[in-house]
Amino acid sequence: VDATKRTDDKTPLQITDTVEYTNLIPGVTYKVVGKLMDKVTGKPLADGKITSEVTFTPEEADGTVDVVFNFTRAELNSLNVVVFEDIYDAASNVLVATHSDINDEGQTVHYPKLKTRAIDSATKDHVGTVSKTATIIDTVDYTNLIVGTTYTVSGYLMVQETGEPLLDENGNKITAETTFTATTANGAVDMVFKFDSSLLGDNTLTCFEDLKYNNVTVATHSDITDEEQSVHYIDLKTKAIDKNTGNNVGTVQKNATIIDTVSYKNLIVGKEYTVSGHLMVKDTNSPLLDANGNKITATKTFIADKKDGTIDMTFEFDSSLLGGETIVVFEKLIHNGIEVAAHEDINDEDQSVHYPVLKTTAKDTTTVVD
Repeated sequence: VDATKRTDDKTPLQITDTVEYTNLIPGVTYKVVGKLMDKVTGKPLADGKITSEVTFTPEEADGTVDVVFNFTRAELNSLNVVVFEDIYDAASNVLVATHSDINDEGQTVHYPKLKTRAIDSATKDHVGTVSKTATIIDTVDYTNLIVGTTYTVSGYLMVQETGEPLLDENGNKITAETTFTATTANGAVDMVFKFDSSLLGDNTLTCFEDLKYNNVTVATHSDITDEEQSVHYIDLKTKAIDKNTGNNVGTVQKNATIIDTVSYKNLIVGKEYTVSGHLMVKDTNSPLLDANGNKITATKTFIADKKDGTIDMTFEFDSSLLGGETIVVFEKLIHNGIEVAAHEDINDEDQSVHYPVLKTTAKDTTTVVD
């Protein structure tokens, strides 16, 4: 028995059963009638609807005839399918031979099944890290492999928002592949995808995986909407204003306050995140320090109740000596102790607050000196 399949419900499947016969009468017309059986239940597959019939006239007493079964994944309610065949005299419709052993391995086709779970290697869950060297580990669980048989798992990354493969800077898919010999029918193998995620803010990646045997795809897991196969990448933007002016012109005073509104996109609802920020001096590109030499910081931890939203960060400090300076707010988003996104552009006007300086020259215009 030979079979090729994919696990997409709409994909056509086909089993070819080569029936060997002996001692038939040459020149007499026969018909082979076959049906597919569920090995576990011992009952016909799909309520007996998947059948095939071939009529032939042998030229010799011994030979073979192929019986082909066509069906879809939706009709495959078993992972182990056994082919039953009967040979009839075509003229009299009398049964002359049968092969219907539910335990015959030669009559059996094994259909593997895949399930995957993708996580970011740093956060250990579905929240991705935005970085030049991101790594996704996709654990592929397989069921119903044939022990001792060599298989290959190959996968690639898909962008959920576009439904297209993620490409690297050279236009190539981000792929991973591993070949192994099954030591158990059920098990797992890890697939590792390394890539640049630095431009993936507000995108979700989904891992697609195929299981191949003899270069034929025998199982696949490729559901673009499957949360278990997906990793979310976050987009972070900020807008800083002075509390008193309501814009990006700062007030020079002992008790200055900057309010930085952090906008986030593509968080996972129910996950805990922390926004952590500090103030930078633009001219020196170094942190603003207080009188004790500490950074001016703010931190807030929250549970995401929606994927897109905002949170206000408040920085209180002494700006009395900052005339002529521009202060820039740097923010990062942390999950599971790992930085997963950041907005730290020293030249970003939206992140900046400008502190004016006044200089005057006094002159007596009523005194005339000869």
